[in-house]
Order: sequence, then C-alpha cells, then structure tokens
Amino acid sequence: MPKNILICFLIFFAVLLQVSFFPNIVPGHFFPDLALIIILFWTIENGFEETWKWAVLAGLLVDLANFWSVGTNVFSFVFTAYVINSFAKRFLVTQTVFRFLILAAFIILGTVINGILVILAAKIANKETLDFGPLFFNADIFFKIFCNLGTFLLIYAPLMKLKKISRTLDSRLKSFA
Repeated sequence: MPKNILICFLIFFAVLLQVSFFPNIVPGHFFPDLALIIILFWTIENGFEETWKWAVLAGLLVDLANFWSVGTNVFSFVFTAYVINSFAKRFLVTQTVFRFLILAAFIILGTVINGILVILAAKIANKETLDFGPLFFNADIFFKIFCNLGTFLLIYAPLMKLKKISRTLDSRLKSFA
C-alpha cells in the first residue's frame, strides 16, 4: 500500500511538473513528457502487467490537466507501454553494457508512438481529414524526442534510486506480513 501511494504521488507530481513548470522554462510547446518517460521506464523495468494501471492513471491526469478529451492520453500511454514492453522483453534479456542506450532508444520509440497517437486522436476529435504525410514527417516530434531524451538523462539516476527504495520497501513490508 505505501508503494502504491508513493507511485500515485510521483505520477501526480510528474504531471504537475509537465503541465505547469516545464512550459514556463522551455520555449515553445516542446516541453518533455515527464509522465510518459516515467511510465516507459516502469514498463521496461517491471513489465506491462504491473504498469498498465499506472499508465491509465498518468494518461487520465494528463488529459484532465491539459483539458483534452478524456481517454486520448490514456489510450496512447497504455498502447505505447504495451509496444515498448514487447520490445523490452526481446532486447533486454540480459544486463549488458548497452542497456542505457537501449533504454534511450525505447524512449525515442515511445515518444514517436505517443506523438503519432495523440496527433491522430486530436485530428479525429476535431473531425479533420487524416493526412499521413505531416504525421510522420513532423518537426515537432523530433524536438519532442530531444526534450524527452534530455529529461530521461536527467531523471535516470533518481528513477534507479527510487526503484531500489521501492524494492527495499516491498521486502520490508513482506517480512512484517
């Protein structure tokens, strides 16, 4: 239970930073998707089976905070986490030296998938015609990738520390039960 409360607080804080803090310090609308990065990290580390409920919560909070149609980011986060989990099971079988580079590649892939899904959902919600050319060759996605990679580089060490704290908390709680 304390682990779930900690995760809920972390997701809420990440969405709060994503919506209120980053738009004020990063020019334009290329601020990082902090909630998505955290969900992708947890998906890679813990698997989709344990992370999907947190992806739903994070997507719902991002939708509500941005005043978007409820479900846009929920679907996008869950689908992106599922795809990244499928690749992680195949490429992260052993602990290798290139693990960090593979994680960074998954952040890039997750950012692209999420960006495409959100753009598609916005076009469908606004009843616009679906033009797939600008969808895949969009400069915004490239800037978003750089922002997300930079943010991932900054929060990788704290996320690893949080992972250790979470495992320690789990083991201590199981010893009391």
